Amino acid sequence: MASPTSPKEKSTTNSNDDNEINNTNNIEKTSNAAYLFPPRANAIATLVTTDDFLPGAQTLLYSIKKTLTPTPKKEYPPEIIVLVTPNVSSSTRNALYPAFCTRIIQVEPIPSPSSSQTETSDGGSHVASWDANCGLTKLQIFKLDVYDTILYIDADCLVVKDIGHLMKLGKQIDEDSSSSSPHVGLIAASPDIFPPDKFNAGLLVLRPSTSVFNDLINASSTMESYDGGDTGFLNAYYPSWFQNMPSMSRLPFGYNAQRFLHHCTYKKQPKYWDVGIGDDLHVIHYSSSPKPWEINDDNTKEAIDSKTEAKAMLNEKDTQTVAQSGNKKNDKLEQMWKRQYKQSKNYAARCEESRIKKKRKEDEQKQQQHQKMMASKRPKDSSASANDNPSTANRKGMHGSIAKRFKELRKDGMGVKEAMAAARAELGADKADNRAGDAGSQVAAMFGMPMF
Repeated sequence: MASPTSPKEKSTTNSNDDNEINNTNNIEKTSNAAYLFPPRANAIATLVTTDDFLPGAQTLLYSIKKTLTPTPKKEYPPEIIVLVTPNVSSSTRNALYPAFCTRIIQVEPIPSPSSSQTETSDGGSHVASWDANCGLTKLQIFKLDVYDTILYIDADCLVVKDIGHLMKLGKQIDEDSSSSSPHVGLIAASPDIFPPDKFNAGLLVLRPSTSVFNDLINASSTMESYDGGDTGFLNAYYPSWFQNMPSMSRLPFGYNAQRFLHHCTYKKQPKYWDVGIGDDLHVIHYSSSPKPWEINDDNTKEAIDSKTEAKAMLNEKDTQTVAQSGNKKNDKLEQMWKRQYKQSKNYAARCEESRIKKKRKEDEQKQQQHQKMMASKRPKDSSASANDNPSTANRKGMHGSIAKRFKELRKDGMGVKEAMAAARAELGADKADNRAGDAGSQVAAMFGMPMF
């Protein structure tokens, strides 16, 4: 298999061609027709594989909207996309689109391979829900090559500072590279807590490529994932991320700051977070369980299992340290998430209210158009009935038309009252009756004798 860090697609551009297109009108001089088409847009993506993650995805997308810097007019704004698996309900999809994202893309789940088995593992991940809900489904973002660059963020993250500039890293790496081919696949990621020379897949900057995606799928059956999930597998696929990839590929920890560090250190050593990360804090990753939207119920099976799994990975001293780190219900990061979640719900309510108003206005416009169309089909001399104060001449013309139509209906065998009502309705005089208001005027009008 070719090295994952080396480009795998032929170049579609070169600087000479670019100059020729910019400086001359002779398009035939360029060897590349790609410049004849608009550039591909970038995208910010997340993944939802279960309805339980709706609160997380909604809050993440709201935080992105809230912090993202407006795109310059000459550039395409990034699409905000959500990948969902078939089991995600329509109610969850409708809650996210169009209020929080520009596109929902359904993808097939990719299970974790059994080849990840070790002497101490049965091949599953160390988080049980990964196996059933997501596995390696995140790899699906690598084949979305309709986009130039994708910034992927896990649905249990919260963006606290603009991250739009990360989508420019691909072009920056291309400019610094001696290769004429654009870099595809992984562009950048942040370090994990441990091992620190590995990256965490909760935030990825990548250039999608079908060939890279196919290679990833082929490699998943032979490469071992140290955590049973996508982070371990992608580190196996990109083993040189720490040592050999460009320095800009190694993002600061603050672009994927995992709350585990905050929980373990903040009570006794707050400077690890406040100073160590400091102004680099862009994305908080609420990795591990329970999630912020689950914390109100610590007695759920998932929360209990998570605590048991976490304790199994720590010695007695570390367990005590974590226990002393504070009540998660009142933790600073959890409270920050809950505030954003509340704001996202208010935003969703405003969007729904706006949608209803827009729908009502559209329905009213359709009704008005229908009424105009029906009015245009009536005899011309009936147009006077549309006026609140018709002239005497128009009223006489209307009455003459009604009398003529009344006689025709009588010849067809219709009763006196029915014929008069039908004639007036056909010619629009019934609306004038309603505007007249009093019963006397309406009765007089029925027999062609309006009261002046």
